[in-house]
Amino acid sequence: MRLSILSLIIAAAAQSSVSSMASMSGMVSSASGSMMSASATASNMPAVNNTLNTNTVEAVLLSMPNLSNFTAFTSLIPALSNLLSESREKTLLVPSNAAMTAYFKTGMVSPSNTSALTNLLSYHILGGMYTAANLGGNNVTTVATTALIDPMVNGNQTVVLMHEGPSIFVMSGLAQNTSVTSAGHAFDHGVIHVIDTVLTLPTNITLTAATVGASSFAGALNATNLTETIMMTPSLTYFVPSNVAFSQVGSLFTSASNMTISSLLQYHMIKGIEYTTDLSNGQVLTSMSGGLVRVVENNGVFFVNTAEVLVPNILVENGVIHIIDSVLNPNATLAETTPNVSAVSRAPALTGASKVSVAPFASLAPSVSSTEMSVAAKASGGMQMSSASAAASSVSAAASSSSVIAAGGTPSSSKAFADSLRVPVYEMVIGAIVYVLV
Repeated sequence: MRLSILSLIIAAAAQSSVSSMASMSGMVSSASGSMMSASATASNMPAVNNTLNTNTVEAVLLSMPNLSNFTAFTSLIPALSNLLSESREKTLLVPSNAAMTAYFKTGMVSPSNTSALTNLLSYHILGGMYTAANLGGNNVTTVATTALIDPMVNGNQTVVLMHEGPSIFVMSGLAQNTSVTSAGHAFDHGVIHVIDTVLTLPTNITLTAATVGASSFAGALNATNLTETIMMTPSLTYFVPSNVAFSQVGSLFTSASNMTISSLLQYHMIKGIEYTTDLSNGQVLTSMSGGLVRVVENNGVFFVNTAEVLVPNILVENGVIHIIDSVLNPNATLAETTPNVSAVSRAPALTGASKVSVAPFASLAPSVSSTEMSVAAKASGGMQMSSASAAASSVSAAASSSSVIAAGGTPSSSKAFADSLRVPVYEMVIGAIVYVLV
């Protein structure tokens, strides 16, 4: 009964939206500069296409009733519908109806907020084909680019795909680990994987660090008034010591000046985003403090100077975090940064310090409960959906104007989409769909 009601709503919305989409199509240009016709745009609406190819993404989604929430929303938002209908290869990470219902009940994002919903769902669309076969062997990590442009990463936000045995996992913001419950539903230009939770958009460094047990680092940023500067700096890599690592050298912070601590923190930051898939054995990086940081890789385990990377590739809105087991010594020479890769435990890199019982600066970190508010705020603004077939040169244009949905991802032909996401009919019908499904 619910499915039939949903089908009627989608059909009614599609019929009523043709005229609106016709006017929108006059503002949408292809790479050649030619104008898309209203009929071409309307043909992307599955409810009114009676000659639908059974292997299109629309047809495959419609054949899976447990994905009807995602199908409804993407059908009714023109920018998402256009993105899905593009001929470039893509991978869809589609939350089940149960996952989307649970997510909306949290109240983090309203299903009637078209802009926020567009940002959120475009984060579930990956450029390129990712299947169990091409993700590599066991415990192989793949960083995949999503359709969501964010100027804080000078491009598109990412997700981390992990292949462990027969299972595929997706890590998104706040180190959320999502399972693929049904994989490999192919369509003519890609593949659909069903996931058990809605992905979380990456949020800021302090909230993320506090959430993953690195509240000392987050509190130290606040204590030294670095937080705002760092949060507004795009594309950073953070080597973040754990709370235990800060505690091991805690006595050093009792008398250190803010300038000293600020310089120490900046030694743990690198300009540019370096996932572990980008790091290599012997690589030397320049930190924001100007000091050099050495990377060592041993049988898949990474070390930064003498510190081991405990948890890699935690996504934040302006880059990536790697949790390490020691506070780095900015005064160490490169000759002193060779790690003991076989040691079960290692002495702190900073010498002359003693351990404290309470993690330094942890009390100055944001409360973890505030992360939900940040995630909701991030979904509502600051990021934009990109076309899967965009040129990288479009990123700066997208960042400068919230009224343009620019093309991003793999360089190809360029497109510019006028933002027509607030057409009242869509918000009204989306509200009706949520009422029926939730």
